[in-house]
Amino acid sequence: QHQHLKLFVVADCTGHGVPGALMSMIGNTLLNSIVNERKIVTPNLILNELRKEIISVLKQGEDSSNKDGMDISLCCLNTQTNVLDIACANNPIWILRTMKESDNGEKATELVEIKPDKQPIGYASAHQKEFTLQSIALQKGDIIYQFTDGYADQFGGTKGKKFKYNQLKE
Repeated sequence: QHQHLKLFVVADCTGHGVPGALMSMIGNTLLNSIVNERKIVTPNLILNELRKEIISVLKQGEDSSNKDGMDISLCCLNTQTNVLDIACANNPIWILRTMKESDNGEKATELVEIKPDKQPIGYASAHQKEFTLQSIALQKGDIIYQFTDGYADQFGGTKGKKFKYNQLKE
């Protein structure tokens, strides 16, 4: 019944090496269970369930020192309506939209930023909020960018400074 829906996700798990790989495997397994077995396909509901499951599997709570989790952006494209439903935990989504041609024949572009909820998947505090569902009607030529903080957090260049998001946008 959901053949016209395409889900795609970018996630950045805490930890490096074996802990990061383990977190990735747990997240992948839980996402498959939530979507394929429980048939939940709405992005914010998927993230709400994923957070509950991660907290349960890792036995996280107020007294736990385990703050492992992930930042994630999750999209569901309805190929019949061309509407993109989105939910994001700390990671934004950018959509590069080509505007109409100007009088001189140049095409202007606009960067549409889908801002994330500022909370991770996993235990953060006792005051967690439900994840927000955002929707955007895609237009022909739109390019969707999903990414982690990897590029923005890189150090380099002649001054050895962080790259940051503004340079990434450029």
